[in-house]
Order: sequence, then structure tokens, then C-alpha cells
Amino acid sequence: MAGNAGIGIYQPYVRGYAPHDAVLTLNRVVGNGGWGINVGATGLSRVVYNDIDANGAGALCNAGAYPIDARLNWWGQATGPATGQILGTGTVVSCPWLGSEGGTAAPGPIVNTNTAETFCTIQAAIDDTDTLAGH
Repeated sequence: MAGNAGIGIYQPYVRGYAPHDAVLTLNRVVGNGGWGINVGATGLSRVVYNDIDANGAGALCNAGAYPIDARLNWWGQATGPATGQILGTGTVVSCPWLGSEGGTAAPGPIVNTNTAETFCTIQAAIDDTDTLAGH
């Protein structure tokens, strides 16, 4: 799904429907004018192994209350989704991601064994205010 003036893939709200492990996988969602993927109030539960980058409004919008498993996608850069690529009112789990287009998963998640906090990158773990020097 590439090159649309608006949204690449849109999964709207459907009254009385709750997600039952709906999966969007092995797609190339790039160069769309709006969101790459826009999920309504009762949307996809898994978005995995996709190339989701270079979309006008962002990569993924979760407008619903249900969480989306968006791990193992290529977000256009090896560092994972950039600020603003994932938005919405619902939770989106994107760690770990693919480290290259069509590639393997980047390292992660990283767990601080002192605080039990989880991070997608070692740098995020180091920069966290709860990380003690030398830990």
C-alpha cells in the first residue's frame, strides 16, 4: 500500500466488534500522504513484519482503547520508530523492531535488573534517571 494521497491502511470502528487477534503482516506501507496505518476504536491486535515508513502524518495511529502489538516492523531507521511516528489514544508496543528493511530484529528489550524497568535500547536504559552509575 504505497503512494496514496490519504491513509495507507484504515481499519475503522465497527460497532459491537472487538479484535480477535487480527493481524496485518508482510506489507509495505510507505509514501502515503496521511497515516501509514490508522486503527479505529476496535482495531488490529497485531501489526508485525511490515515496512511502515515515509508516510505524511506518521506510521501508525491507534485511536482505540485496545493495545496493538507492533513489534518487529521496519520504521524507516535502525533506531526504531521516531518521535511522532506512533500516536493515538491506545497503547502500541513497538520494541523490538527490525534493524533494517526486511532484516532481523534489533536488540531489545533491555531490562534494568535493579529497577525491573524495560527499555528498547541500551542508551535509553543508561539515560534513565533511575539507572544508578555503574549499573
